[in-house]
Amino acid sequence: MHIPEGLLPSLLLPEVYGPWKFDRGFVARQIEQAATDGFYRSVEISRIPENEDRQAIRAVCADHDIRVSTWLTQVIDDEKLDLTTLDDTLRARSVEVLKRAMPEARECGAITVAFIGGPDPGPERRQRGYDCFVESMSALCIEASNLGMRVMFEPLDRFAHKKRLVGPTDEALVAFARIRAEHPTFGLAFDTAHAALNEEDVAASLALARDVTVNLHLSNAVLDSNDPLYGDHHMMPGAPGFLTLERAAELIATASRLRIAADRGLPVSIEARARPTDAPQFTATVATEFLKAAFERATTAK
Repeated sequence: MHIPEGLLPSLLLPEVYGPWKFDRGFVARQIEQAATDGFYRSVEISRIPENEDRQAIRAVCADHDIRVSTWLTQVIDDEKLDLTTLDDTLRARSVEVLKRAMPEARECGAITVAFIGGPDPGPERRQRGYDCFVESMSALCIEASNLGMRVMFEPLDRFAHKKRLVGPTDEALVAFARIRAEHPTFGLAFDTAHAALNEEDVAASLALARDVTVNLHLSNAVLDSNDPLYGDHHMMPGAPGFLTLERAAELIATASRLRIAADRGLPVSIEARARPTDAPQFTATVATEFLKAAFERATTAK
């Protein structure tokens, strides 16, 4: 299979293997299998509690030239952290807890560590929230740089489901520019579901964010507000959501044409969340086959 130059098929393990991601040895075994299969050039993981597993992940990814990114979303959720809150005490604690989590990410071989933000405080306090966001991310960028890593951040939806401060792409880019003025490697993790739920033209927003985007999640959502499935539910690709194979291929082709992050490689993953009742490989297999088909269609459509 031909993969467009500059794009890296990426395996989003905390989603496709969500129910088992903290089982001792499980994630390391899946990464070893993915490395053997040879399709994935990037893996995205959450916190790995066991030192033995961290060392195994680092070794296999180094041996197979696979990029590692670590999402600290689970730490944020479990510890009830908020990097954009107007509460100075909570924000300071959030930054310190996440700083302490970074060395484990580096032990896995991660070159990127990723974060999400907190709730929208409302129009009147939004600017102050963005000031807090800039302050938090600047501190985390410094700590990450000291460990030899970069930072990326994922804007979420503002209106439909997550209702977060950092959401609409045009607003996010203004705040990102402030951070990148001092920390030029700070990047945006673009999620198609959140952009769509923010009622954006997803391809146009991806183009708008081309200079700062360092990661692409092809994530599905139902966009009809009257539908019970409306919102960010990390659903499988395809109907009834907007992310059909054709749309996924279009977005891959857009990223390739715009040469987004082509100098370092753009990880592209399917975001679909496994259920505990599924067989452990079910969601990962669906995501892999869909991503392969989307790459194939994006290539042949040129």
